[in-house]
Amino acid sequence: MRGDLTEPVARDDAYDSRVDDSSRADTTDTVQRLEAARVPVTELETDRALARLESALFGGPTRQRVLDRYPLIRKLGQGGSGVVYLAYDPRLDRKVAIKLLSHVPSSGRSAADSRLLREAQAMARSPHPNIVAVYDVGTFRSEPSGRDTVFIVMEYAEGPDLDAWLARPHAWREVVQIFIEAGRGLAAAHAVGVTHRDFKPANAIVGDDGRVRVLDFGLARGFDSLEPETWVSGSDTTRHPELESPLTEEGAVLGTPAYMAPEQHAGLPANPATDQFNYCVALWEGLFGKRPYFGRSLAELADAKLAGPPPVPSAFGVPQWLVDVVVRGLAPDPERRWPSMDRLLDALVAGLGSRRRRGQALLGAGVVASLAVGSWLATHDDTSPCAGASTHLATVWGSARRAQVQSAFEATKRPYASASFESVSDGLDRFAADWSEQRTTACEATVVHGEQSAALMDLRMACLDRQIRAVDALITVLEEVDAQTLNHAFETVNTVPDPTACGNTEALLAAVAPPAHPELQRAVDQVRERLARAEALSRAGRVPEALALAQELAEHAKRLGYRPLLAEALTDRGKLEEHNGDYEHAEQTLAQAHALALASGHDYQAARASQHLVFVIGDRRKRLEDGLRWAEISEAEYERAGRSDERAGLMLARSTSYQVAGQLEAAQQHALEALALAQEGSGSKAYLVAVIHINLGEQLRELGDLVGARSHLELAHEIWLRELGPDHPELAMVLHNLGLVDLEGGDLGGAALRFRQAVEIRERALGPNHPLLATSLSNLGVVLRRRGELVPARATFERAAEILVDRVGPEALELGPVYTNLGVIDREVGDLAAARAHLEQAIALQHDSEHPNHARTLHNHASVLVDLGELDAAMQSFERSVEINARVFGPGHATLAERRLDLANTLHLAGHTAAGVQLAREAREQLSAAADPSVREAIEIWLAEVDHGYPEPGGIERAGL
Repeated sequence: MRGDLTEPVARDDAYDSRVDDSSRADTTDTVQRLEAARVPVTELETDRALARLESALFGGPTRQRVLDRYPLIRKLGQGGSGVVYLAYDPRLDRKVAIKLLSHVPSSGRSAADSRLLREAQAMARSPHPNIVAVYDVGTFRSEPSGRDTVFIVMEYAEGPDLDAWLARPHAWREVVQIFIEAGRGLAAAHAVGVTHRDFKPANAIVGDDGRVRVLDFGLARGFDSLEPETWVSGSDTTRHPELESPLTEEGAVLGTPAYMAPEQHAGLPANPATDQFNYCVALWEGLFGKRPYFGRSLAELADAKLAGPPPVPSAFGVPQWLVDVVVRGLAPDPERRWPSMDRLLDALVAGLGSRRRRGQALLGAGVVASLAVGSWLATHDDTSPCAGASTHLATVWGSARRAQVQSAFEATKRPYASASFESVSDGLDRFAADWSEQRTTACEATVVHGEQSAALMDLRMACLDRQIRAVDALITVLEEVDAQTLNHAFETVNTVPDPTACGNTEALLAAVAPPAHPELQRAVDQVRERLARAEALSRAGRVPEALALAQELAEHAKRLGYRPLLAEALTDRGKLEEHNGDYEHAEQTLAQAHALALASGHDYQAARASQHLVFVIGDRRKRLEDGLRWAEISEAEYERAGRSDERAGLMLARSTSYQVAGQLEAAQQHALEALALAQEGSGSKAYLVAVIHINLGEQLRELGDLVGARSHLELAHEIWLRELGPDHPELAMVLHNLGLVDLEGGDLGGAALRFRQAVEIRERALGPNHPLLATSLSNLGVVLRRRGELVPARATFERAAEILVDRVGPEALELGPVYTNLGVIDREVGDLAAARAHLEQAIALQHDSEHPNHARTLHNHASVLVDLGELDAAMQSFERSVEINARVFGPGHATLAERRLDLANTLHLAGHTAAGVQLAREAREQLSAAADPSVREAIEIWLAEVDHGYPEPGGIERAGL
């Protein structure tokens, strides 16, 4: 996620290649006039020379020019380094387009000519219906320089360019069909060793004959070249004219900035993966009406691309399978994109041919056809040396197990069982597709193409085998699902591994070596299979059962004496101890796991253990500094293991640690980093993405940014609705948070509606005594209190407190806000003793907390103490609340001014007007100039109404100030 950038990159416009309405006779007349006025074409070395040429060609009614044997009719357009003319071929009696270089410095002309000539020759050798045909390549002598300049004679396509075609509304399916044709043109270029490097809608023609043609390979080069691209000169932090220009400037980064891949911004060599990124930016634009990345400078634009694509607009009806295909092509790391343009197109074609939103895998007689490898399976029989992926998958996720899982879901009788199964089966289908593709690719790289060693193939295959065993264990747990564990099914399937990770050569080579002894290897594999079951049980909510199994397996691993395995088992045990609420033992276990992983060279496992220590120590045990030290260690270990792209969980642990410490801006920053990582790659991370959006919504709400909070929460709401349907208890979580935004925005009716919906969903799905139900009840009570319905409000809070004491215990931190609200009601009905007791219960539970909730409790405590006449104690509580809020919001924030004004009024009503006025003046003085003006106005009005001659500090007495 990125903040809103107000100045998007200008849309790129190409030359108008649409033919005029002239008839054949008109064209012939034009050609005759051109031939009659023929004179040689002269030098094209500079802009000034081009201007002279333009004047000569089109400056008068009789002076026309001919290039070689081709009469030039008119200029179609000009790019950064080429000019294109509509011309006529008198021999074949047809219109043609001629491109020649127009603006290349003398020092660079030879290389530019050579590049253009190589590109034309390559494309001419491989004609394709989706590439503008090359008819002729020639040179002419440029005078007075005496150099030969290249020109290309190409097919003239009649019809709008893709840019103009997209300006009219089209269904997403129609857009995808058009882009598939354009993609085939790029794939054909890749097949002959040519990278386009500047694909964009303006560089494709949607012919009147219905055929799409890619054109303007003016930036193309062979992708076996390792020459670096040219850097943009000047400071990268300033605005660049390239961002406003519709054309590509020579001497700048080659390519159009809006569509360029991150590696092009960095000046690295382009390859087919670069074209894939350009193509997916254009496809995103075609689907959603705007490009995914914005920036006010090249630096901002490049940073946006490195952060990953933004959330998908929801109003366009684009299916999730299509979003996933495009997002993979937009991966900042070229290695994380599709293996080739052909594979990307296979996924688009398969998706269009399916009725399901991600492409239903073909399941029959135990065969799984993946959307990404469907075309490969169709053209390879079982005798292929790399056949067999479907056989491996059949017993793990075939028609029989699909039916078993579906039957288990339906047996729960929950209203959301069908939607949950749909989402789970989609995730497993997607894993099957990616796993089949990766297994086939790993085999072919060695057996067919000979570009990978047998040892590396073995590592990749072993990685894929581990993944399929883990998924097998997960599906076994799904077959055992019941009414209680069904709620966790979507979360469970979102933990399936990402098969593309098995193509990460760096990570595979950095991994710890397996045991040398075959018997020990078999024993280790058996323990790992059972650890996979423990993980699946945990994700399904069966924590006590999972913990017992993890403890047993840790002892087994210890007896085997293989330290990498023991590190894995202890990490899983420590995670489960945390899930079970035993934070002290979790910290000890995870620290032991980390030490064993380091000692045995198991870097990835060390990174996992230290990541969980960040959460246990920073979030659960609320020792922020200690947690952050472990975060630095974990960062280094992920990098050392070659797994930096898997740090989403680490970033989220950092975020929640900052959040519980009340440092909300830092929490937001790390949550955004977690979101960017979770949205990368091909793995199914919808659950994690939704959770991060919810966290961001909560953080922004507490920072007072209700618009931003609502945006993130509505994105999470869309994910839950799409994946789980309207009855799943996860949906209540989002309704709960949206209700808080309504509440703080003053929409009491909207807040009440959302909280009642959340209560109904949670009570129906989780039962009448669940801690999450207490959260929704507590917030419904807040709405009722604000509406003046104090009796039902008190009953709602008391029910929430009973649930928490019963299910979590009397020391539960969640009781703090409940007791605070009961204290507020007590004060409003005049029972100050009860109010004080409830608020001091809350303060005791929140002791030393830096969270804004604690500041609210202290503020209300101060108000009650003022009512009781205990001013010194009241100001102590109030100053502590101000201290917390200043750290969270900043000293000049409107929240602090509003709290000062509120207590000022309390002091005034209690007869301590002088102290109240002094506090109101402090609020006015410390309020930031950038704060909401209505807050300052409220202070001035209050002072005008209350202040009767109290002197300004160091000044004369004034009334009303």
